[in-house]
Amino acid sequence: MALLWYVVAAACSACPVALVKKYTETKESALLFISLLSQCILIYAYFIILQDKNITVIYPMIKILSILMVALLGFLMFGNTFSAKSILGILFGFLSIYLLTYK
Repeated sequence: MALLWYVVAAACSACPVALVKKYTETKESALLFISLLSQCILIYAYFIILQDKNITVIYPMIKILSILMVALLGFLMFGNTFSAKSILGILFGFLSIYLLTYK
């Protein structure tokens, strides 16, 4: 169940970036509302996740997952491409998640 909240938090952190980008292209105000709702869900997810958890591990892990999701959304929604450096950065992101969670 905890893993689900990590994914929810990362998605709710990443989602507004793509929605605001899409809003700048379409001027569809519903996107801003969904972005705001996503931020509210993120705050609730933090309440759930940070109970009795180590914030120095959890917060960076959520942010790294969020960055990876933004990169994926940029690729899927906007056709952004990845250079060799950006792919290496994404791989380092996965490595850092592994190192943060390794016991």
